[in-house]
Amino acid sequence: MSGSNQVGRAKVWRHVGRARINADGVAKVVPAELTAVMVVPDPAAPVFVDDSGRRRRRIRAIAFVLACAVAVLATVAWLSLSAGTVRPTPAATCAPAGDGPSPRCGRR
Repeated sequence: MSGSNQVGRAKVWRHVGRARINADGVAKVVPAELTAVMVVPDPAAPVFVDDSGRRRRRIRAIAFVLACAVAVLATVAWLSLSAGTVRPTPAATCAPAGDGPSPRCGRR
C-alpha cells in the first residue's frame, strides 16, 4: 500500500491481525510442510496386536483378583449387618460414701 490512508473513497486502517504483510501489500505465504500436523495413518493397519496373549492373561488375572476382593468385602459387610446388635455392658455406678461431698468414681 502506498503511504495514504485512503483508497478511492474508503478509509484504510492499519492491519491489526497476525499475518505478515510485505511492502507491496501481499501476505507472506507459509510452506505447507511447516503447518502440517501429522500424516494420516492407514486405517487398515492394526493399532495394537498382542500375538503372545500375555496382556490378555494379565488383565484376566487382575480382574479375577479384584472380583474376589469385592466378593470378600461384600460378604464381610453382609455378615456385619446380619449379626445381632451388640450392646455394651452397663457401667458400674458409684454411690457416695459417707458424709461430705460425693467422691468421684475411680479417682482419689
